[in-house]
Amino acid sequence: MPRDFTYGKAKYGMDGIFRGICRELLAQTALESELPIYDTVLIDEAQDLPPEFPRPVHRFTKDPKRIVWAYDELQTLSEAVMPDTAELFGKNDAGVPLVTPDNAAGQPRQDIILPVCSRNTPWALTLAHVLGFGIYREAKLVQHFDDPTLWQKIGYRVLEGKLEVGANVTIERAPESSPEFFNRLLQPDDAVVSKSFADELEQAEWIAESVNEEPHRRRIGARRDILIVLPNPLTAKNNAVVIGDSLARRNIPRIWPVS
Repeated sequence: MPRDFTYGKAKYGMDGIFRGICRELLAQTALESELPIYDTVLIDEAQDLPPEFPRPVHRFTKDPKRIVWAYDELQTLSEAVMPDTAELFGKNDAGVPLVTPDNAAGQPRQDIILPVCSRNTPWALTLAHVLGFGIYREAKLVQHFDDPTLWQKIGYRVLEGKLEVGANVTIERAPESSPEFFNRLLQPDDAVVSKSFADELEQAEWIAESVNEEPHRRRIGARRDILIVLPNPLTAKNNAVVIGDSLARRNIPRIWPVS
């Protein structure tokens, strides 16, 4: 029987719909033999999906199970690491994990850490990690990796001290972990700016004036395509109207956001 959004919300609540439906799907198909329908599956932003999702994906994928899942552990503030493959994909009747990444010699690696971050400046990324690891701390403890060497694997280098549990250490983004154009085109003060405003209108005016600044226009170039990101989806449309009015008062053309 088809399951719609109303059913899922009523049974599992707004925050548990997807998780609950995945569990149902797994239970409903447990005894079916002719299940595989996909040749290959790519799961992007896997850190945003519940651990119940990969199991039906594995069940519905044909052998040899060409499943690629990409994730960023550090985008999940409430968890230190992603669950392991046994938790994500389950085990067989003998208790053996259904999926075990194997980095065999002479074979393509199955577990890969991308060494370069091109989407964010090294300064903004470092600040995001500082806030992410400290924002949910209790007492004086800050969240950290169980294996300190992971800092090097995700693009940091040691400046002072030792990268060991219980030791003091100072780290920074390694130059090779970011594209060279960040340092060529930007300064650290360009990457992160912190401002407080009395109200939404004052904030919108500051945004519009920042877009309108002539030095800023010259740096970006003649076309001047600027993306304004409104991170809260519940208020984004209303906020966009206020910002759009501030841009219009400066004769700055804009394209309204796509929902």
